[in-house]
Amino acid sequence: MVSCLAEEVKRPQRDLPLGIVGSLAIASSTCSVEADSVSPPQVFTQLGQSAPIVAAFDAVGYHWACYIVSVGAVLGTVTATFSGLLGQPRIFYRMAKDGLLFPLFCKVSAKTGVPVLGTLITGLVTTGIAFFCSLELLADNISLPCHRSPSARCARSAS
Repeated sequence: MVSCLAEEVKRPQRDLPLGIVGSLAIASSTCSVEADSVSPPQVFTQLGQSAPIVAAFDAVGYHWACYIVSVGAVLGTVTATFSGLLGQPRIFYRMAKDGLLFPLFCKVSAKTGVPVLGTLITGLVTTGIAFFCSLELLADNISLPCHRSPSARCARSAS
């Protein structure tokens, strides 16, 4: 999603690579620390399916860590949702500029420079989906666009 915001950056040639590499470094180090903290206390076959990291900390008596991991999981889900909401209107805007969507999606607010129609449609559709789907279903599918995108590119290049 960082690359979707290239038009929002003041110096994209410098700031965009820093943002991409920085976010990858933070995510990688967080995952490494998390894996290193769970590996010693418990064998992976004994971890639970729904919340394995919480189960590992709970098994060794670190109940305080269970709360931190649970809050982090909720905040991570919210962050992933908001970053999708932030990037999607810009994708609609760019597609409309290229003639792939209706020209209405090209209109931006004169005051803020935000693609208003794309933002409203993305927000309304996301709200509707969230209203009618269970939290478990939403959490399980939060990263679906990330997995679907490379397969769509591969299918397009094969044809």
